[in-house]
Amino acid sequence: SALTNPLKLYGSNSQGSGYNLIANMFGSDNNWQVSDFTAVTYRYFAVQSENMSSDVKVGEFLIGKQFKPEVRFDIGASIQTNYHINKNESLKGSEYAYKTQDSSNKINRAYSNISETLKSNFEDLSKNGNNKKIIYNFNNFYYGLVEPMQFEEIAHNRYQTQLSILT
Repeated sequence: SALTNPLKLYGSNSQGSGYNLIANMFGSDNNWQVSDFTAVTYRYFAVQSENMSSDVKVGEFLIGKQFKPEVRFDIGASIQTNYHINKNESLKGSEYAYKTQDSSNKINRAYSNISETLKSNFEDLSKNGNNKKIIYNFNNFYYGLVEPMQFEEIAHNRYQTQLSILT
């Protein structure tokens, strides 16, 4: 169910006191709720919910840096779905199929002409996003890991790369 009152995010550099309000987050459905706030460098964070009119389950809470590329990805981007269904044949010749895990997606985005600054940002995303899950938003929210990225210099200080996110 939706949040009727906000979740409040607080930050402090002292574990027991001095918490300052950073952001209020309201939820409207069962999707990710993203709240933007200015960069902070607190050591400790706390989440508070109060006066809920119904039972609300917060499954996960992520704090991180938002990254919006300065250019749009190239035409021909794709989202591939893997249903993880195996098909086998028994010794008598009967075929059967079974599902090994939940379906997953692979989001592919190509960037054919990016700046040195954007390359550096993508390198940070590749380094940090392949061992910690990220939220990717393009029409829908996807939650996944970034595959390691390769960069090719196509002109002086201009690069191309491929972004792949496994959900």
